[in-house]
Amino acid sequence: MTIRYVDLFCGIGGFRLAAGLLNHDFGGLIPVASSDSDPLCKKFYQRSFGSDELFIDDVNNIRTDLTFPTDDQLIDLPDFDLLLAGFPCQPFANIGHRLGLDDPRGTLIFKICDILRSYRPKLFVLENVQKIRNLGKGETLAKIVGELELAGYHTHILDLCASDFGVPQQRRRIFFCGVRKDTKKKGTLPTLQRTSRNNGLYPTTWHLLERSLDKDHIIPFKTRKTVLRRNIKWQGDIRIDRAISRPITATMAKWHRANQDNYFSERYIFGEKPNPDHSRDACENDIVRRISPLEGFRLQGFPDHFEQLRLNLECRYTPTYRLIGNAVPVPLAQAAISNLLEEYA
Repeated sequence: MTIRYVDLFCGIGGFRLAAGLLNHDFGGLIPVASSDSDPLCKKFYQRSFGSDELFIDDVNNIRTDLTFPTDDQLIDLPDFDLLLAGFPCQPFANIGHRLGLDDPRGTLIFKICDILRSYRPKLFVLENVQKIRNLGKGETLAKIVGELELAGYHTHILDLCASDFGVPQQRRRIFFCGVRKDTKKKGTLPTLQRTSRNNGLYPTTWHLLERSLDKDHIIPFKTRKTVLRRNIKWQGDIRIDRAISRPITATMAKWHRANQDNYFSERYIFGEKPNPDHSRDACENDIVRRISPLEGFRLQGFPDHFEQLRLNLECRYTPTYRLIGNAVPVPLAQAAISNLLEEYA
């Protein structure tokens, strides 16, 4: 059975790659439309996957039952069975202001519900940060689930961590997985099988690091004390050389403190099978660098050719880290989609 899908807030293609990996298992997942408001995301996406299907620059330009029918600027979506959407996480993330549904970007979840009501696909998978679970003492999560239920969908919640699915990154994400109520009774999603990191392509960060010390990524001398200094006012440890990395931030180019971003020392990078279970404090004379764009793509489960694509597009470091940090980890998206299709496809 062929499953036609729409990929909203598509970024650089985490959901798209995941769907492609599931083609063999579910008879073919075919993209029919995509959308993202970021011009650089659009370039990455179309260079990587081609531009045959419909691409919409602004999700608000999608025609729904709540839009004015005479508006010539609106675009109709083709028929589709599955809606995929990594809707904006900044309103809900720790690193942002956590305004949630009071942030205009947070209200885009209501646009998604509007699209679900209007086009009635059988299934959806939505993704956001794990912190959305606690925002407003749980009220934000309950509001979102309530809106999806009112749109006509049984909704399941999956709380997944990337390090459980083959990439060495401690990155948690919430997935909302839904089936239209008039097509299936609400079942129970299958138990997800975690992947041992020892069986993955990169069991630890050491396995995915480039064996290089590019000067562009070495912590600048003037910044070093700020990045690596322990400050009692900042929670969290500043250990480096972590076998399982911290979550990649979209603003990593800014040289955050080591309790926020990922840094690795010369001795770890060039070490022979370093202890994969321990991180450590940086020493005064250590040469320490941040992760490179290639390593960032790998930590998110993207194939290496995305780094060559970045070079071809002459994309600078700051926007590159933003694209990587905002992406959905491919293995997590794959697990969530597969889990839903196994029960309801």
